[in-house]
Amino acid sequence: MIFEVSVRECASDGLSRSTRVRAESALDAEQRGIEKIYGRRARDRAELLRLGAECLGIALSDDAVASRMAFDHSVGPMLWQLLPLGQLRTAEMRWMTPAARERFPWRSRGAELPHHALHEREHFADVARRFPEAAGHLDAVLRTYPASPAREAARAAVRAAAAAAAQ
Repeated sequence: MIFEVSVRECASDGLSRSTRVRAESALDAEQRGIEKIYGRRARDRAELLRLGAECLGIALSDDAVASRMAFDHSVGPMLWQLLPLGQLRTAEMRWMTPAARERFPWRSRGAELPHHALHEREHFADVARRFPEAAGHLDAVLRTYPASPAREAARAAVRAAAAAAAQ
């Protein structure tokens, strides 16, 4: 819905120069705020503002781009830790089209996995396939299981899935 409104507003070309300047100032202020507010909701808002800026033809400042990239770089390797919030993340993505979800990886990546995937051995290979950076954690969890052929098979599956995903 938000995207439909933004596209409709952009198509009207009825924006004055002062409206564009106010939008650009708000964008820069919001992007700078990400450095202070470190969280998914702030990043969601920044991505929506970036989409609006693209639609309006406003270029983001270098600082705004750097803030966004810093957030993505620091949070990306930790996204697997959000798996227990799967139902909440899925609910928060309902307004997005499937194509839009790709622009919000901190919300969508791995949301299809069950919320208990980090706690049940049969899901570990799927987790490692979607999140190769979680392989070390999964292997450490598997090492706490009693030694058995099933444990070693699961460890091998995690290593193979992570290696295949990393390529």
